[in-house]
Amino acid sequence: MRIHVFVLAVTVLASPLFSQKNAITNGDFEKGMTGWTTSGEGGWPSVVSADLMGLGKSKAFSVYPGAKRFNPNNPPYVLKQKITIIPKVEYEFTADVMSLAQSNNQRGGSVEVKIGGVSVFKWGRFSGAIKKGTYREKIAGRFTQQKVGKVDIEIQIQRRLFTYTKNMTPRLFIDNIKLAMAPRPSVFIVGDRKIGGTLDLQAIGTPKGFVGVFIAPKLLTRGIPVFGFRGKWELNFGFVVYLLAGALDSKTGRFQAKLPIPNNKNLLGNPLYWQGFEISPNPSLGPTHNFNLTQ
Repeated sequence: MRIHVFVLAVTVLASPLFSQKNAITNGDFEKGMTGWTTSGEGGWPSVVSADLMGLGKSKAFSVYPGAKRFNPNNPPYVLKQKITIIPKVEYEFTADVMSLAQSNNQRGGSVEVKIGGVSVFKWGRFSGAIKKGTYREKIAGRFTQQKVGKVDIEIQIQRRLFTYTKNMTPRLFIDNIKLAMAPRPSVFIVGDRKIGGTLDLQAIGTPKGFVGVFIAPKLLTRGIPVFGFRGKWELNFGFVVYLLAGALDSKTGRFQAKLPIPNNKNLLGNPLYWQGFEISPNPSLGPTHNFNLTQ
């Protein structure tokens, strides 16, 4: 696989967010807990002001994962709401998460998504022992659902076995929860996106296909269709930068590349939008995501 890497350090400007139809109600918690019901084990659940994206504070949901006492089978803390699902259509799930570890050697918790009682996505990068610090990540996954009509979506936050203690054990935050029908490819960043570090970029597409990635600090006011492609182009043409391209794995349809991030503070505090395209028997433009850089 040959990867063509261009300049990542672009001039960053702010822009309003454009997004596809979200099946989730109040996924950004700007209306508090409207649309959500809760249950299960977890300490001090609440909507708070926090910076999950490196763009400044906004409302997010927060909870201390764990149980009141040591229990290997302690139930998760569950955020739940009713959504409408179309069967046999590919969906993309995304959310911003952050773990605030108050001390070293703490387990940060995990997130599992269930729709109609069926697990469709699991994430556990913070579930092992982590050092004291702040960890941010946008989690992403794709799935095809067989259920139809109104079903429950559950966001399960868990820290098995361990107890929670305010201001001592890790605190998990989640925001910008989105579930939408979206053409391939999904482009996402695994782990932190700190300047001076390494960017772990991954894509999910069609096996034996070809993926390319563009970035831009601004979006178009409205996405536009491109002849021969599913999806819409959303990046502002005046600022777009071609980042890389490569072949998708012949079996899994996955692509991965690790890129150095310039240690440039001018990249902080502003949006940076990423969009992938796929060349396959069904060429498509994937959804756009905001993966800005942090310090």
